[in-house]
Amino acid sequence: MQLPRGRFDRFVQDGTISGIVKELGETGYSGRCSGTVEESVVEIVFDNGAIILAEYSSTNGADAVNKFNSDPGSIFSAELSFYTPSELKLASEFNPKCIVTKEVPVTVFPGTQEKRRSVERVAEKKVKEPEPEMKDTAGPGDSCEIFIDESEIESIVTNFRSGARDLLKRINLDHLIINDKSGEDEDDKH
Repeated sequence: MQLPRGRFDRFVQDGTISGIVKELGETGYSGRCSGTVEESVVEIVFDNGAIILAEYSSTNGADAVNKFNSDPGSIFSAELSFYTPSELKLASEFNPKCIVTKEVPVTVFPGTQEKRRSVERVAEKKVKEPEPEMKDTAGPGDSCEIFIDESEIESIVTNFRSGARDLLKRINLDHLIINDKSGEDEDDKH
């Protein structure tokens, strides 16, 4: 899985996979739990205690959850990191194949059933709804054109030049100022 780093929470050494998952579910954890079971890499993302993404070796989604539920006593050393709502959204967007969409009874904790259903609805919408096309909605009166007459342009240019000259003099770069009409440096006149 491609997951954001998150904010480090803690390491869990030699826990059981079922114990860690149960604890994170009951406490309403939102973040990443990554580690190893024997030599297999396990990645689990929780949102308020519900497992929303899972990967166990090459198995993804609900199948990965079923795989680590099949051996709940497995020794699991894990690193936990908190996620913000935007990091949770990013993790889901980058890992659509790892979204847990099926009900997995062993890992369902109080209040997580509704959360899992909302994740399923979001996943279904992303698959079904095509991106809307951008249309040009500008009308005849919505133009951003600005009309300035020639005298206003000349005034703007004059104000800019005098401001630039003052700035160059203040920072001791007045030797760079070129006289408008003759094209020679002001120092040459002295």
